[in-house]
Amino acid sequence: MAKSDYLKYIRTRDVKTGRLHFQYVPAVFNQYFWHGDGTLLIKNSPHIRFLQTFDKVGMNWDELWKTDYVNLMLYWNSIGYHNRTDEFIRSKIKRFTTLFRSMKNNGYRPQSRIEILKTPFWESRYGVKTDFVRGYEIWHGHHRAACCYFLGIKIMTCNLMADAKSGSKKCRRLDKKLAKVKK
Repeated sequence: MAKSDYLKYIRTRDVKTGRLHFQYVPAVFNQYFWHGDGTLLIKNSPHIRFLQTFDKVGMNWDELWKTDYVNLMLYWNSIGYHNRTDEFIRSKIKRFTTLFRSMKNNGYRPQSRIEILKTPFWESRYGVKTDFVRGYEIWHGHHRAACCYFLGIKIMTCNLMADAKSGSKKCRRLDKKLAKVKK
């Protein structure tokens, strides 16, 4: 389990992969990169469309660079959320595709659990409710969850977590990062 100053462990549970949602961060969210029913369900994510492209074209950088997965990282960089250089993005793609190939060839290891929240972080910490997340929110393990979903793995063993400072409206590292975001 990844160490987190933000969360506390509740229990381990099996969750339907299709019910998992990506994190909602209001200051950087852009609906453009999400398809489908208007939620952040894993099936609507740019990660799934990236895997569809990769599965068809392999390591064709020209095609992979056109995906919403890459464009999302470039968008974050443009608003100051993350420093996503081309070199960083290429490294991220290599790690993601390596993970995908490993899981495709060797299967999913249930002991490699992702962390999920029953109550989305922004709702718990800051009181910001959203219709974009209507179920479990992935805190850690987005890429593993996307690979599982794409490969048809229906159930993932997850660590159910809760906000360690619910209602505090404080999240020092995140607050610092978001202060840099261009409005």
